Amino acid sequence: MPAEATAVKEELAGMLPFAPIASLLIELDHRTGYLSCFTHAGGRKRAMSGEVKRNILAVLIANATNLGLVKMAEACGVPYDVLAWTQEWYVREETLREANTVIVNHHHGLAFARVFGGGTMSSSDGQRFPTRGKSLTARAMNTFFADEGLSTYTHVSDQHSTFGTKVIVPTTREAHYVLDDFLGNATDLPIAEHATDTHGVTLINFALFDLVGKALTPRIRDLGKVTLCRDDTPTVINARYPHAGPLLTDRLDQDLIVEVCFSFGPMKNLTSGEGGAIVPHSPDQAATLRRMRTVGIAQTLAQRSTSTSYDVIGFGVRAHLSSLFAAIGLAQLADFDQARTVRRQLWHRYATALAGLPDVELTDVDIDHTVPFNLVVQVPDRDRIFHRMRAAGIGVGVHYPPNHLQPAFAAWTTDLPNTEEIGRRILSLPFHPSLSIDDVDQVVAALRAALTI
Repeated sequence: MPAEATAVKEELAGMLPFAPIASLLIELDHRTGYLSCFTHAGGRKRAMSGEVKRNILAVLIANATNLGLVKMAEACGVPYDVLAWTQEWYVREETLREANTVIVNHHHGLAFARVFGGGTMSSSDGQRFPTRGKSLTARAMNTFFADEGLSTYTHVSDQHSTFGTKVIVPTTREAHYVLDDFLGNATDLPIAEHATDTHGVTLINFALFDLVGKALTPRIRDLGKVTLCRDDTPTVINARYPHAGPLLTDRLDQDLIVEVCFSFGPMKNLTSGEGGAIVPHSPDQAATLRRMRTVGIAQTLAQRSTSTSYDVIGFGVRAHLSSLFAAIGLAQLADFDQARTVRRQLWHRYATALAGLPDVELTDVDIDHTVPFNLVVQVPDRDRIFHRMRAAGIGVGVHYPPNHLQPAFAAWTTDLPNTEEIGRRILSLPFHPSLSIDDVDQVVAALRAALTI
């Protein structure tokens, strides 16, 4: 650094007043009110006294500086048991996250923050720290730790605000955690693009970012040595992607992709009460799927019955179909042809009867080549029609409300106006093999009456 720059730096630093960290946090609370986010875990609404605020700040500083509560109690004069109680009841992951969100939003609104960026880009990376004592997250890594350690995976915006931090196992791939705080944060940052290093990159992440309308722009080390797959011939891919095409050196093995899955839920054409089935492409894939459904055990039930041990050789879950459900499915299978014929007859009857209702649109299916398990129409003022049909004793439903509007997916929500418009109109009419033609006519008559009331 030039001597002139060093002199300017020292001069500017000399102009800045010394601010104790406690004073800085108090001033920040005056500006943002972030301390109000630290609510009591008991859920009781209570005013936060100055003493409680002081104790929360002491706990925050003790943890942030790695001083610990014992040393903090000695330094500030607040008894250890008071600090420990405050940490247990006020300083939790959800309150920390909410307080951090308030601070990030305040920072995002400052004019000075926009000098660095608009908050539209972010990056994430992991840092490893040694640990002492026992930890479920810590692992031994001779390359980084003398004993054991853990990683913190941090998301930072282009305005230099940290909007997400997660403690993770240091031996796991960081790519599994890239989307967590990128989509799961509740800040006002309008992030559209995200960067990682090589450890944060997988083909799945590229696909997921594209799926939610965001851009993943990682820094990939030794990109030429990474195997990237294409779904067409080199000629077609190179014409489509002149710059990236030559890097897609391998052909995607589509035989590894499971194309056909069946649900055996209660309302499906073939039901076993619960469960489903997958149609594999090959005997090897079938063997893998069978192993995965029985917690990764290589041997079959018959083989295990003649041995005192077995081998778990890969990932698996307990997802086998029970014998009871399988017996129900076999009984249903014997009547499947008849049920298929009845469903198609009912669908044609509905189509004919509904044609006389101008405000009702039947969701069309290729009835000659498929067997529908439900019958969906679009109607105006759906909620009003739903309640009128229910009041008339007609078992209507909605299949299904748009997934992207569900609370569980709020972090990934994006505008899908066509889907949302249809979601406000769809109504499922009764549709099962036990219906008669007269039942269908009764349903349509009730729908006509509900539309005209």
